[in-house]
Amino acid sequence: TLGRATVLGSLAEVEAALPDAGARVHRSHWIAVAHLRRVSKSAKGWACELRGGERVPISRRRLAEIRERLGDLPLVMAGMI
Repeated sequence: TLGRATVLGSLAEVEAALPDAGARVHRSHWIAVAHLRRVSKSAKGWACELRGGERVPISRRRLAEIRERLGDLPLVMAGMI
């Protein structure tokens, strides 16, 4: 709810400290799952849409893991909203 934050340290440390609270969706992005609204696909690829309206890209490498973990979350294709 407070937006973005800069973390001193590595995202691997954040993942280890908060394994159930969030997910690493990209090399440089970790999201709090509680603030995730949906996962959507556009011409630019997959992205997480957060409750505040921010869009965070999902890397191709992490897509299968994210979709498996967040399977009950709405998946939206561009143009279908």
